[in-house]
Amino acid sequence: MEGRPAEEAFMYASKALEGSRMGEVFGQTGYNLLSMRMNTEDALFDKKFGSLKHVYSDRIRAIMRLFVEGVKKSYVAAGVAIVKIADHLKQLQEVEKGIKNALGVLTSTLRTTATVFAPMIAGITLGITKLITTVLAGIDFEMISEKTSESMFGIEVHSIETVSPEIFVLVIGIYILQLVFLMIRFANGIDEGDDRIQYMYSLGTSLPSAIALFSIVTIFAMIIFQGMAP
Repeated sequence: MEGRPAEEAFMYASKALEGSRMGEVFGQTGYNLLSMRMNTEDALFDKKFGSLKHVYSDRIRAIMRLFVEGVKKSYVAAGVAIVKIADHLKQLQEVEKGIKNALGVLTSTLRTTATVFAPMIAGITLGITKLITTVLAGIDFEMISEKTSESMFGIEVHSIETVSPEIFVLVIGIYILQLVFLMIRFANGIDEGDDRIQYMYSLGTSLPSAIALFSIVTIFAMIIFQGMAP
């Protein structure tokens, strides 16, 4: 394929990367060049028909921008360059696939912890906190102090300040939000790299699930543990 024009090089690259997102991009670019008679820059960056209009990776767009500049100097050399880029990307895909398989368990655990386990444990913890608060509120510490006239660890046993369950809910809720942000960021960084759009999408699907599960488990846990209070 070396020495061929850019449009043929793009079609070759599309076949070499068949099944991948970049394969679709190269195929669309070749179509724009051959069928729509666009120049290389418009075939890639045209706002309406450009093959990169739905590609938001700054790195990919920068590489293709350099390629466009190369076309202006030598059309044939640019064709050689795109073939080499395709071969390089294909090798990177194989390496990336192996890494994803090796780290799949880790990323799956991070996502599951953020969206399932952490909200469930936090909700149950709040239910237990509600039970403890209710039990402590029912104890007459002044009467105990009068009868025993003793102190605990040097402190008079006449009152114990308790924190409102609503404050615990707020604190734990903020903690869960931060946990989801961080764990999804780590998991997405391993799977997708520095792709902010994909991170926001993953966050948009995980955060509502985590909040809903946390709310449901918290409500049921408080009802159940409240019924266990004497």
